[in-house]
This record gives sequence, structure tokens and C-alpha cells, in this order.
Amino acid sequence: MMIVATQKKEDHERRLVARMAAMWQDLKQKKELPWEDHISPEILESMWDSCFMVRIEDIEKERGYSYSYLGADIKHAYGYDLSEDIPGPLACTIADRLHHEYTILVNSKKPLLNEGEFENHNGVLIKYRQGLFPFASEANPNHVVAILGGMRYKTILD
Repeated sequence: MMIVATQKKEDHERRLVARMAAMWQDLKQKKELPWEDHISPEILESMWDSCFMVRIEDIEKERGYSYSYLGADIKHAYGYDLSEDIPGPLACTIADRLHHEYTILVNSKKPLLNEGEFENHNGVLIKYRQGLFPFASEANPNHVVAILGGMRYKTILD
């Protein structure tokens, strides 16, 4: 088995999550949750390509989740063509697992850090670490309306 590093060395996976956690704490200040409209690519600097945004669709009977942004590194990990316009419903090989993790985060209102592996759309095994961070809105300050995620990964080749 061969592991291929697929991302820049300047931002190691632990640094990504630590930097995102520090940013989340700074934006949170004394509020229960930081507000989504305070997120910008400028704040995330070199991390933006490794980030994704998920919108919470609080449907009366069942909560739904859809991507509003997928960075280039995330598209690559999931096996999408970088030119594809992905934002929309969760359409990846681990959608059920992500739905479960997003539900945990929405209910707890706390960041969630995890790692695992999955096979992407191209049949490539991806080993990852990610951080998921909940955000509210000024109009809805005590409810999670969006999730900012950051993921670092390695491609595992046989």
C-alpha cells in the first residue's frame, strides 16, 4: 500500500483544524454561536481551498443539508472534476455518515473533529481528518444555520 500526499505541506492537517478552531472562537466572541456572515475567504486565507460550507435546511419533518461551497481540494477528494459546479444536496459516497455528523453538530452547537476514510466517486480510497464548525445568523443567533468544514486528506493507493 502506498500513501500519496496530495496537498501542500505548508498547512498540515492539525494546523488547518487548529487555525479554523481559533478563527471560530474569535468570531464567536461572547455569543453562543458565531455568525455565518462573518466568514470570508480572506479570513481563511490559504485554507479556503480545503474548506466547504453546508447550509441547514430546517424542514419541518426532516432536516436537510446542502453544500453552498466546496473548495478545490474538497472536490478533488470526493472525485469531482474541478470545473464542476457542485453546490447542492449531499451527493457523495459518505453522504449518510456526513448527515449523521452534521446532525450531531447541529444538536450540540459545538465543533466536531473527526477522521476516517472513504472511497470517492472514482474508486480511490481517501483517508481524512476534518473539523466541522457551527454558525448561526444575526436573525437566528441561537440556531445553527450553516456548517463550515475543513478537511485534509491523503490518497491511499494499493
